[in-house]
Amino acid sequence: MPTISLADFERDALDTLISYARLPCLSPMFDAAWASNGAIDAATELLASWARERRFAKADVTIHRLKGRTPVLVVTVEATASGGATAQSARRKMRSGRAFPVEPARSDFSRIMMAPPGA
Repeated sequence: MPTISLADFERDALDTLISYARLPCLSPMFDAAWASNGAIDAATELLASWARERRFAKADVTIHRLKGRTPVLVVTVEATASGGATAQSARRKMRSGRAFPVEPARSDFSRIMMAPPGA
């Protein structure tokens, strides 16, 4: 697995994190007008934009929105095994008993996001 150097971090992430930290992005518990204030949406769009600019071989960046709920940013990056094997072949190897099975991520977030607190 490649490591990230301080120079890589400063070049690729630091400016975005500084911009993110400047947003007055408060939890709905502390900002009843969070939706009209737009800071949470701005933060979500900023991070989604940063993720879309990365040069992953295969990545999906999605923002899920439900009325009355804060947005959820989901970044899915297809894994590759060493030697260029795909995630699918890695899952086959895992299912053959060499490791625990891995199932693809669920795409139905509406049920998860609509669950009442504490459910």
